[in-house]
Amino acid sequence: MVGVLRASGGTIDTRAPQPRLADLPRLIADSGLTVEAHLDIALTEPSTAWNDTVQRAAYRTVQEALTNVRKHAPGAAVTVRLHDNDDYLHIEIRNTPPDPGTPSPDLPTGGHGLTGLHERAAQAGGTLHTGPTPAGGYLLRAAFPATRGRQSAAEREALGPRGELTGSPVTTRRCATPD
Repeated sequence: MVGVLRASGGTIDTRAPQPRLADLPRLIADSGLTVEAHLDIALTEPSTAWNDTVQRAAYRTVQEALTNVRKHAPGAAVTVRLHDNDDYLHIEIRNTPPDPGTPSPDLPTGGHGLTGLHERAAQAGGTLHTGPTPAGGYLLRAAFPATRGRQSAAEREALGPRGELTGSPVTTRRCATPD
C-alpha cells in the first residue's frame, strides 16, 4: 500500500469506501490465517465513535500485521486483540514462530510496510512498537488516542486534498524485549 502511494505521488482514490473498525472481522476471517481474535470494542455505528483517521490507521495496522505473518511466518498462529480504555484504542498482534513444515507463499515484498505503519500511527497521534518475542514469534503493539467524533481542524490540515495522509516520516522505534 505505501509502495503504491509512494509510486503514485502519495495520492489515493477517495471514491472507494475507506476501511473502518467495523470491517475488521471480515479482514480477519478472510486472512487465510489461524487467528484468535479478541475485539473488545464496539464495532458498529454509531457506537464506534473513533474518528476516520484512527479507524483507517487501526484497520491498516491489523491488515499489515496479518500480511506480514503470511509472508514471514507461514503456518504461525496469530492473536489479535483490540480494546479501549476511553483514552486510547489499543491493538496487539502476536504470532507464534513459523511452522517449518509450511512453505512460504510467493507474495510481493514492497519493503515499506512497517515504516508506513509507523508513519500512519504518528499521523493519527498514536504509537507503534514492533519486535521479536522471546519465544521466536513477533509482536506488534499500537495505541491511538481517543480523539472521537468529528475530525479536528488539525486532523483536516494533516490530510491532503484527497484525504491522503501527509507529513514527514517518523523514526522507527522497535521493542527490543516485548513483554
